[in-house]
Amino acid sequence: MNHRPVLVFRTSVHSSAELARLRPALEHSLDPSERWTLDLEDRDRVLRIEAQHTTSAAVMSLLEAHGHVCAELE
Repeated sequence: MNHRPVLVFRTSVHSSAELARLRPALEHSLDPSERWTLDLEDRDRVLRIEAQHTTSAAVMSLLEAHGHVCAELE
């Protein structure tokens, strides 16, 4: 069984347009084997990443560099 850590973040991404602008940066920065979702319906706009090589710090820096607030959830 291949267990990958799941990184979970609260974000300030509020619209599909913002997500569309962020998508290329996420896809470029993450390892191709890593999957991610961002739930715009959730009140915390939760970003989940099945991480293999990506760190929480890298994700938070990426989102902040694109003008979004991002905080890791426990």
